Amino acid sequence: MKACIVGKSPMDFTASDTGEVIEGVKVYYFAPKDEVEGYFAGEMFVKKSSKLYYKVMGLETEKPFMGDIEYDVQPGKKRPLSVLMDICPLDGEEVLQLADNPYWQNFLAFMTV
Repeated sequence: MKACIVGKSPMDFTASDTGEVIEGVKVYYFAPKDEVEGYFAGEMFVKKSSKLYYKVMGLETEKPFMGDIEYDVQPGKKRPLSVLMDICPLDGEEVLQLADNPYWQNFLAFMTV
């Protein structure tokens, strides 16, 4: 899925209800979604024990960038969870190709203002 990665937030706390230590990083993004008018604002959590943790922590998120997000949907206690499998920033040519996609035309115009 193509998305605009807008930030990340390291997490390190103990859940008050379970006592579980939560360590990792949240990735925040905008992406088109059929049932959303406009763009979906989402987040994905990457555990510190994940092979992706250091890759995500190394991403330059001082300003938004376009990326390709690969994820898997897995069952959760309350609802299905999106689990990040990989994330790769798009190069300049790949971003230009998005300008042909109606979902991204206005968004990219906004990003270049």
